[in-house]
Amino acid sequence: MPHWFISHSTKDGGQEAQALARALEARGEKCWIAPRDVLTGVPYPGQITNAIKEAKTLVVLVTPGSNASV
Repeated sequence: MPHWFISHSTKDGGQEAQALARALEARGEKCWIAPRDVLTGVPYPGQITNAIKEAKTLVVLVTPGSNASV
């Protein structure tokens, strides 16, 4: 099912990302957000790649932490 992929820095964007996901889900939208939707025992990079490929919308929260991320 298509979803919104919400990309954020865990250093300083987690609360905002969670709030955005809650607001979208309250409107009936499906969201994929780490670490909430990461499955245990499945390689993390592959999960991110697949979630992005299957997304209908990609949201990138830009924060100082995300700007410093490699």
